Amino acid sequence: MASESELAVEQEYFDAAAVARELRRRMTYEFSDAQAGPDVNLAEAAIYWRQVSESILGSDEAVAFGRIDLESSVEPVVYIGKQPIWNQNADLLVSSWQAPMAKKFYVATPNSPQGVLRRRHFVTERNQITDIEDEVLREVLQKIQDFEIDRILEDQQVAPASGLTDVLLRELERDRDAKMRDIVQTIQAAQYDVIEHPSDATLVLQGGPGTGKTSVALSRLSFMLFNNQEKIAPKDVLVVGPNPRFMDYIADVLPALGNTNITQMSVDVLCVRPETGGTFHESPVSVLTLKHDSRMVGLLNRAVWDRLRDP
Repeated sequence: MASESELAVEQEYFDAAAVARELRRRMTYEFSDAQAGPDVNLAEAAIYWRQVSESILGSDEAVAFGRIDLESSVEPVVYIGKQPIWNQNADLLVSSWQAPMAKKFYVATPNSPQGVLRRRHFVTERNQITDIEDEVLREVLQKIQDFEIDRILEDQQVAPASGLTDVLLRELERDRDAKMRDIVQTIQAAQYDVIEHPSDATLVLQGGPGTGKTSVALSRLSFMLFNNQEKIAPKDVLVVGPNPRFMDYIADVLPALGNTNITQMSVDVLCVRPETGGTFHESPVSVLTLKHDSRMVGLLNRAVWDRLRDP
């Protein structure tokens, strides 16, 4: 359990960042109203700024979920959240988890700390910090004499980094909800490798049920939109799932990351068959037999490759 003084210091920072976030929302909303007018270009600008305003997360979301303390004297402390937050002086208060400077939060390990002295996880209820969990990377600890390590761990209530943090364990033990939640606070290094994979090629994720394929895929989409804003617009993205129940389950993940205006639909909605004027009934047995025929592999393979085009 973190000390009250440490909680108070961090909470003061969270409160200031929340004020800055709300100010940005209000300014973009007012700017969208100011842009409204009969001119087509002005109307489009108004729509754009309204969407920006709507994409900014509200007070239900904590401004940050983590922080890294670095050896660098230029940027010694970086707070990590779902969205970037600047103050009125254009100082970056919170870095987006998708930004390059946040990468070390996910990939630093005891064997490769990459200049990270400490990784801090915040446990929050809305924007209120309830607890703090720190990881001191082992290579840093090894620079300290052995007799000092226990004292530091006891005084600061931190633990050597092991990969299995209390935050991650709580997430793994949590019962599934009716809605999928984002995983940005607990992304592991191997998952991050997939999320940041270059976007200029097809990527296939495979794994058994419950292994996190969908969570990683949606996180990757959010990451790609953030880092390819000149190339990919949210309105040009289509998320397709197997059925309406699945789509309802994942519906809140992207909006919770600030990604709005993305079309999400199930296969049955995407592939509505046109009315032919006649009625044709297939035998269920015939359909099942056909779908289980090994020749379907070649058919689907040809169908997919036949539809591939250069971007």
